[in-house]
Amino acid sequence: MKLFKQILLLSLTLLFISCSSEDSTPIDINAQEEDLVGTWNLIEESQDGIVSPNDIPVNGSITSVGKDLDAQIAFTANPKNYTGSGSYTDVIKITAVGQTLAEGELIVPISDIINQGTWSLNEGVLSLTENGIVQEVNITELTAATLKVEFEIKVDNVTYQGFTGDIESTIKMTFQKQ
Repeated sequence: MKLFKQILLLSLTLLFISCSSEDSTPIDINAQEEDLVGTWNLIEESQDGIVSPNDIPVNGSITSVGKDLDAQIAFTANPKNYTGSGSYTDVIKITAVGQTLAEGELIVPISDIINQGTWSLNEGVLSLTENGIVQEVNITELTAATLKVEFEIKVDNVTYQGFTGDIESTIKMTFQKQ
C-alpha cells in the first residue's frame, strides 16, 4: 500500500509539472496608445496558476473568478499616467492532490494590483511604473470599447483560509471603456 501511495504521489507530481501555464493568449501587437487613453470599467477577472504549499511536497493549483466588479483604471495621454480605483470580490479555490486546501471570497482593491503611476506601450506590452517598479502587462485585445489584459504575479509565503505557501499565477482582466 505504501508503494501505491508513492506511485500515486509521483504520478500527480508529474501531472502538475506537465501542465504548463505557458498557454497564454497572444499579445495584440497592434494596440495603439491613443486607443488606451480613457477610463475603463472592469467587467471580468479570472486567475489560474500554481501553488506550492509549505506543508505538502507537491504543487497544486489556484483558480479564481471575479464578482461584484466595481473597479476602474484610467489612462491619461499627457502626461502618461494611470490610476486604478474601486474593488472586486475574488472567488478563490486552492487545490492540491485532489483536495481543496482553501476556498472563499476575498475583496480586492484594484489598487493592490494596479495602483497609480506612469505608463508606456510597446508592441502590445503595457509597462506600468509605480515608484520605480515596472509591472509588464500584456494587452491581448484593444478596441475602441474593449481592453483585455493578462499578467503574471508571484507572491511568496501567502496565508489564506488555512493555506500557507507560494503562488505563481496569471491574472486575466477585461475592461469596457466608459
